[in-house]
Amino acid sequence: MNQEYLLSKFQEVIWREVLYCYDEAYAYKLLTLLPDDYENRTPQSVFRNRPKLSELENALYQVRKISPSPLAQETWTKPLHKLGQSKNNPAAIKKLMAQLNNLNWIERFIARHTIVYLGGETVPFLLSRLSDPNEEWPEIIKWLLENIAIETSKELSQQASQLLCPKCVVTCGKNKIKLTRNQSITFYGCQMCYQSRKFVERPAQIVAVLDNTIKAKQKQNGNQGTLWVNWLKYELRSSKGDSHLDAINRLVGA
Repeated sequence: MNQEYLLSKFQEVIWREVLYCYDEAYAYKLLTLLPDDYENRTPQSVFRNRPKLSELENALYQVRKISPSPLAQETWTKPLHKLGQSKNNPAAIKKLMAQLNNLNWIERFIARHTIVYLGGETVPFLLSRLSDPNEEWPEIIKWLLENIAIETSKELSQQASQLLCPKCVVTCGKNKIKLTRNQSITFYGCQMCYQSRKFVERPAQIVAVLDNTIKAKQKQNGNQGTLWVNWLKYELRSSKGDSHLDAINRLVGA
């Protein structure tokens, strides 16, 4: 495929983001990546959905790299560089949530992409925002949750049962949440804390031990592939509101 064709495909993704992003200042900056008469060339984009966030991010990097426009280079070099830094060293989730309403469009842009990059651990915070009757942009919150579902399913669905959260010692799996009365999403992550980025290989067998006299939290028998976990040493609160027995069942994969 030649460069002109690739540029047109990436620009079409950006145009869809312009149409559906609910962020006027940000949309205006996106237009610097498109020809002046782009709207007249691609009326079919009106009938397509908002692009997935990973698809959009790739298009932004590619168009900035390919585009001959000095304005595009000037406008997007700094935001994309800052986004890379944010992913490498993410701010606290509460700060990112506040950043969604920052007056600076760059800060809003970085917050949205970083939140989806962090994945499942941000879901409880997003749900709290979504349930707030004063939330100004529920469409954006839903979009972020939908993207987390897409990205975690892509990354984890095929291997979830073989992964263990090292923090909670609970298997990775499906987590289904309701967005509205008629709408729900399923994302993958730890079934206790929801995080979806840091896992270890699940041992062949996990045994839950209930013994206050044992000091160690866990012990692994390498020869037999068994992980012994003293569950009473873990002070965990499930995002699902599980009972203690439910949590143990999740631990052993019941």
